[in-house]
Amino acid sequence: MAATIQKLDMNELRRDLDLCYRVDGTVDLLTYLRGYRSLLRFFRLLGRIFSFVANDMESKILVLENLLNSADGSNYETIHSMIEFETSTGLISDPNAPNPSGSRTLLRLHWAIEFIIAFLEKVKDLADDDKTCPSCQETYKVTLAKHHPWIIQKGALFAMHTLPTTRALVQQTCVQSVDEVRKALPHILDGGKLIYKSVQKLYEDNDLLDLP
Repeated sequence: MAATIQKLDMNELRRDLDLCYRVDGTVDLLTYLRGYRSLLRFFRLLGRIFSFVANDMESKILVLENLLNSADGSNYETIHSMIEFETSTGLISDPNAPNPSGSRTLLRLHWAIEFIIAFLEKVKDLADDDKTCPSCQETYKVTLAKHHPWIIQKGALFAMHTLPTTRALVQQTCVQSVDEVRKALPHILDGGKLIYKSVQKLYEDNDLLDLP
């Protein structure tokens, strides 16, 4: 029997986002991954429609958690220190490296964060009985779809027709009520955007946005 997936707790996600961005402007990797595991539950609770995204996210999270727990773990405390370590040692471009590149792996998670933020931004402005499908499709086309082959795009866009109304989506995926989620979303989105922009700039400055 499959294990029951815990619903997303917006208060926990808000806490992780607040702790993720350090006072020195760097992004704590452990807390980033903890917040990502909350978002992973969100995707799982959407059902099979996003199973391909959830499975890919989980595999990437595991790679980064293993690097944090490796002998080089101290170099992976923040996303900034990870990129500095991997660029200075050539790990990013070494095809014979014993472990996958953390910088390349996290970039894939970064793409999904862009989609999540943009989708929730649209959901925030929907009425309770509005369908979430159009907003999800619009968001997907300008974010994650850029990184997916045509066959995946076609299947994802078709499957999004099964997405429920705003009210049903929140009830299906979140611990909190619709009103509580609406109150929490602005702060969560602000935190998510701050982290996204910080990571985006870091990859831009190091010319890593097009890592294969």
